[in-house]
Amino acid sequence: AEQAKRDVEAKKEAQLRSFRDRRCTIEQMVQSLTSHHRPWEEEATSLLELLEPRGPSDFTRWLGPQSDRRSARKQYLLLARKWHPDKWAMQGEHCVGAATEVTKCLVQAYEEAMRDLPKESGMVSCEDNDEEREVWEFASWVGVSFAGMHEVWKERKGVTAGKR
Repeated sequence: AEQAKRDVEAKKEAQLRSFRDRRCTIEQMVQSLTSHHRPWEEEATSLLELLEPRGPSDFTRWLGPQSDRRSARKQYLLLARKWHPDKWAMQGEHCVGAATEVTKCLVQAYEEAMRDLPKESGMVSCEDNDEEREVWEFASWVGVSFAGMHEVWKERKGVTAGKR
């Protein structure tokens, strides 16, 4: 009984230490940003709250209000470039882990935005295609996959080219 009590206490202490370490990491990361594009980048507490999934997801919490897919993609790429785990490698594994969490949430918010927002007009520019490719690369880097992503990726890489 005494050992079980010590085990519970040790587990509680480990969880508290983990929570503090995570909070300190997020605070360090937020303070080191040179620019802020969303309110959650300015306040570590806001970012920590966003990282805790509660209730239905809402892409606007991560990307802000967007009127169409193109503006959502631009906002997503702006944030994903800044929070990409590779950018945080010099600060250590704890920052890479937190950046990976943020990036995964951004990918999920972007996927949700693509489902909910209206499609753009028929005009597609080369910049749009480049941005789309970059979106898929970010998503695949953190191990998130969208419905149909694999087929699009194979086509873009030329794997299915000529098999018509």
